[in-house]
Amino acid sequence: MAKGGAHMLAECKALSNETRLAILGWLKDPATWFPEATAATDPSTALGPEPATTAAPTRAEAEAGAGTETGTGAGIATGTEAGTEAGAGIEAGSGIGVCAGLIQRRAGCSASTVSAHLAILQRAGFLIATRRGQWIYFRRDEERIRAFAERLHHDL
Repeated sequence: MAKGGAHMLAECKALSNETRLAILGWLKDPATWFPEATAATDPSTALGPEPATTAAPTRAEAEAGAGTETGTGAGIATGTEAGTEAGAGIEAGSGIGVCAGLIQRRAGCSASTVSAHLAILQRAGFLIATRRGQWIYFRRDEERIRAFAERLHHDL
């Protein structure tokens, strides 16, 4: 099999799961699928039924240690363990993406299962992950998705 064919096979395998397809769909329009994050303006308001157990990093702390594009996505912290806060859900207007904890809630799966799904989509090139403080945000890589669809159309 040609090198390009092996990569296409890996991309197709990443799309062969209903939850991973749903995640890509949700991230196409995060304001619709994650309204609890976009509507939240008070970062001290917890998203879950339990109050947040740790304080969210200040904007200065987040910017100082943030903006790091992550590699494989292994060991992704969803934020639910540390008390995801409303301000951590979606970075408004920044295009940074959606916090993994919110994706987990929407998917209704365990943190480890969603972490594995996100890592597979990231390795296939469909997602970009960015760390901000203790949270990792995910967004679609529209250019890679478009290129995949064009390659699929051309090759098949």
